[in-house]
Amino acid sequence: MANPRPGDVLQLRIDTPAFGGFGVARHEGIVVFVRFAYPGESVLAKVVERKKTLLFAETVEVLEASPNRRKPPCPSYGLCGGCSCQEIDYEAQFALKVEVVEDCMRHIGKIADFPEPELIRADREFGYRNKMELSFGEDDGGIFLGQHIRGRFNKLITAERCLLMPEVGRDIATSVSEAARSAGLEAYNNYRDCGLLRHLTLRFSETDGGVIAGITARSPEIDRIRTLLEPARDRFTELVGSSMVLNERVGDTAKGEVTNLFGRSYIEEEMLGLRFQISLESFFQTNTRMARVFYSKILDFAGEAPNCVAFDLFSGTGTIAQILSRRFAMVVAIENVERAVHDARISAENNDISNVEFIFGSVEKQLAGAIGKYRPELVVLDPPRSGIAKSSLEKIIECRPKAIVYASCNPTTLARDLAMLTESYIISRAAIVDMFPQTYHIESIVRLDGKD
Repeated sequence: MANPRPGDVLQLRIDTPAFGGFGVARHEGIVVFVRFAYPGESVLAKVVERKKTLLFAETVEVLEASPNRRKPPCPSYGLCGGCSCQEIDYEAQFALKVEVVEDCMRHIGKIADFPEPELIRADREFGYRNKMELSFGEDDGGIFLGQHIRGRFNKLITAERCLLMPEVGRDIATSVSEAARSAGLEAYNNYRDCGLLRHLTLRFSETDGGVIAGITARSPEIDRIRTLLEPARDRFTELVGSSMVLNERVGDTAKGEVTNLFGRSYIEEEMLGLRFQISLESFFQTNTRMARVFYSKILDFAGEAPNCVAFDLFSGTGTIAQILSRRFAMVVAIENVERAVHDARISAENNDISNVEFIFGSVEKQLAGAIGKYRPELVVLDPPRSGIAKSSLEKIIECRPKAIVYASCNPTTLARDLAMLTESYIISRAAIVDMFPQTYHIESIVRLDGKD
């Protein structure tokens, strides 16, 4: 088939993995990204999208399977957009992620001398998520809690028993959906702008087992929202607090104005001897147990300079900043989520830490002022998936910190940014940490030292 179009079915041999959960094949010189296919496999795949120089396809039949294939543990796998590689065993998942990271360094970053990374596997495959955000939907059986069907932002599949969250979370989600059905409440429909219930957000503490719940609603019907959570509060001692999150906009988001309904509006988590307060909307690494390993490795890469200043950019709830505070005279932390900065300041006070300055605002807007006030010896970067703005990288390079530690959840943007940083810095150490089994996501940590 010389000129394949969406809907056409191709027979393909998968050569390599690619970031995003794809296997890569070639059809008459055209690169094809195939979902649910793995290196060494032969598959029939239906083309779903055509771009100028490549195709996207989805596997419809496996003709020759990888020896690492297995039956997916979750019955919703393939439809739900949450997981991307449940059908292969964990060791194969991890090996593919490592290959993707190293390939991005070579082909995107053009880094020929990337050091051999330390490889750190996850300590469990399921039940590791410390935050779950489920959406309310409706079908013939009434209201339910679900996740978006892959590629469909207006369609949900039931996910109350998602295997990635702790069992108590599955039970609380089931309790809430049952209460919503009993009360005859409706899920919000953003096309018709009607209905009450938008999302259920759960946060779990690995330290003390506590859970907080937040229900995002279209209108401020506090009594009705409280009624949904009361059965779970009475049944599960782990549920230590709940909130209503008001989002009166048409846009579909779980964020909004928070009203506490009962108990606490945050969980507490212990991390490397420090204790952190984490609210519903604050950023915190999704896998707490592996986050301890992740932060320990960042601290290892950061080293120690007791008379110097360190920067923690995209600092979230200030975990890295507070950990660094033990090894540096001063730490400057910049974060653009106001509630996260609030939580970070409270945690620092509770941890008796006084040498961290938390700055609320975007890195792009606040970095120049921070550099003007302090000259950092070390800069730690832990940006979102989109990476760092070129202008911010230029400012970092101009102020010449002795070392940079870059932690990234996206190897493609990491490689892009490293291509710029390695004009002035040398990559001395690297680590790959798997915090997200059953998905294509992977964390990488790189230390860069200034060239003489």
